[in-house]
Amino acid sequence: MTQPTTTLDCFRRAGQSHLRSAEHILSGTGAGGAGEPAQVPASASYLGHVAIECAIKACLLSRGGYASSEDLKARNPQVHSVLFTGKTGHNLSKLAEHLHIESVMRLEGKPWVEDGTWKRMSASERPYSLRYGTEQIESIEAKEELQRAKEILSALFSGIRWIPLKRAGRKRGGR
Repeated sequence: MTQPTTTLDCFRRAGQSHLRSAEHILSGTGAGGAGEPAQVPASASYLGHVAIECAIKACLLSRGGYASSEDLKARNPQVHSVLFTGKTGHNLSKLAEHLHIESVMRLEGKPWVEDGTWKRMSASERPYSLRYGTEQIESIEAKEELQRAKEILSALFSGIRWIPLKRAGRKRGGR
């Protein structure tokens, strides 16, 4: 069995999907309740964190001219190891630093704000503190984080030329 290829489009779809899921969780529409706000805003923040991670990785691949994570690993295994695996591969602060996110945001006409929201989002213990429930976060903070995630995804994804994943189709007249 061949390994699936993690393309730029995969990162885009995952980032957007995680952000939408986070918004649903926080609003209560995806939390299993009848429109009641989620009891676990940390889950929404976690998904927002992952969404930003996907966007940054897509941008890093695009900037380097790599079609996929596997392409980067084959052509530059040291960079892949640092940016796509282990603790550093999930550290928003380190990923944003490698991307020079403040410059990207400025180019897209979005001011970069390294405020309390970003500092909370990019703290070194994240995303593990959210994933394992050791960090508690209020709904208002989770909403702020998701708004920032939405701004970051919009700016990062706008600068990438997307080539969608080709899907195997059925032959005409055949089964």
